Amino acid sequence: MQNGIKKQIFNKKAISVVLVIIFLSSLIPLFVLANYDYPVEDDFNYADETSHVWRETHSIGAVIKAAAGRVQTTYNNWQGSFSGVFLMALVPSAFGERFYVLVPYIIILLFVFSYAFMLKVILINYLRADLHDFLIIAAVLIFISMQFAFRASEAFFWYNGGMYYTGFYAVLMLAAALLLLYIKSEKRLLSGLYMAFSALLFFALGGSDYIVALISFVLSGLFVLCAVFILKKKRLGPSLCLLASGAALIISAAAPGNAVRQAQQMDSMSAVPAVLHSFEHAAFFIIGAYVDTAALFAIIALSPLVYGLARKSALSFKFPGLFSFATYALFSSAFTPNLYSMASMPLARGINVCWYLYALLLLANIFYWGGWVSRKLKPAAQPGGKKSKRPDGIRNNGGLAEIFSTLLTAFFLVTAFFQALDSPDSITSVSAVKSLVIGEAQAYYQENLERERLYKDPGIQDVQIRAFFSKPPLLYTYDLTQDPSHWKNKFISSYYDKKSVTIVPDANR
Repeated sequence: MQNGIKKQIFNKKAISVVLVIIFLSSLIPLFVLANYDYPVEDDFNYADETSHVWRETHSIGAVIKAAAGRVQTTYNNWQGSFSGVFLMALVPSAFGERFYVLVPYIIILLFVFSYAFMLKVILINYLRADLHDFLIIAAVLIFISMQFAFRASEAFFWYNGGMYYTGFYAVLMLAAALLLLYIKSEKRLLSGLYMAFSALLFFALGGSDYIVALISFVLSGLFVLCAVFILKKKRLGPSLCLLASGAALIISAAAPGNAVRQAQQMDSMSAVPAVLHSFEHAAFFIIGAYVDTAALFAIIALSPLVYGLARKSALSFKFPGLFSFATYALFSSAFTPNLYSMASMPLARGINVCWYLYALLLLANIFYWGGWVSRKLKPAAQPGGKKSKRPDGIRNNGGLAEIFSTLLTAFFLVTAFFQALDSPDSITSVSAVKSLVIGEAQAYYQENLERERLYKDPGIQDVQIRAFFSKPPLLYTYDLTQDPSHWKNKFISSYYDKKSVTIVPDANR
């Protein structure tokens, strides 16, 4: 009887189903909140030309041409990230403000699909994990990446900042998965397709925000080193991706607009100090206040499972210190662009990318060091080809590893629960539920509609608006100012063809 209960508690299939249900349920309040999302700040700036063209022509081709024109203008006057600017000019609200509600769907679904696809390739195609191993790891990693994002509003609800950073990071995961499939495939045609699409994506990534662009370049370089010195085959694909990423990064960095923008920065670093200090800032990120304790418990709870996968894998797990250094260098590269341009940590939307990458690389290091330990303690197979009788992961009938993992998961849930009570806005879905329940999301949207009515009134050229009263953390990013010449205000006045837009004091608030 007790043994039967134990089997039910530690059944891997049941655990995977429960975790997937929890993850999918966590998306519901985010998609409900999407109904109240509204464009802000640079959404108006980068869609200025495309929105005007759409209103005048209702031609998709003309809008795409206008987006390309915006890339050229921005390349010469502000920044060189050509693929990023092109997507930013195609914000859904360019076709009408009501389409902005699609933004969270676009970014969240892209992020979830790309992350899950990459993990599927690594876990199932390479490590031969079963479906339940994959579901458990994917559900936990994607869940904590989203729920404990440093600034979820700038990750999933703000198109300009979210697509530029989180969106392109998702594209990086997709590109890495395709490159891994290229290395794995033995079929020439399929292998060629994987190589072509991954190289195309790496080129686009080289023209994205400089954090993801540099991560992509370093990652493609690590792929080349693995192909040359470890696999000793399949060198063409990684080399092509490295060249594509490097060429795009050079094109982006050579933009005349970068010098214009750099001249407006108060501080900066030269290249070599920026690279060296990036290792220091990466360490500060890890030991500082950027990593949530509850999320760490969730990652550690996966340790027995990934140890089992490592133990039964065919990898030799040599030089674990070198692996950790390589992954730390990859992580550190995320801090170099902002150190070079502003001598500071990344902005909140950049910190989001650092968090996604950190969570993934931490689990990768647990896996690799676990594999190294397993090789030192006992090989995966006994002499003579007989398999070890030791458990290879979460077994269906329980054990110490399963108990340890389950208790840590329970501890994570309890910790997260009390954190949600104490600071609801620190957990993405909890913040969404709070904003919906107290009505601040709905009120914020109505305030935006009132502003829109004034913006579109042809009889008003100097628009005066009230400051936002409702500020839901996932939807509110910035407000305008009382200065009509401020760049934020000028974005709106240009977008709606007004002489000026300004905030006026409201004595009733």
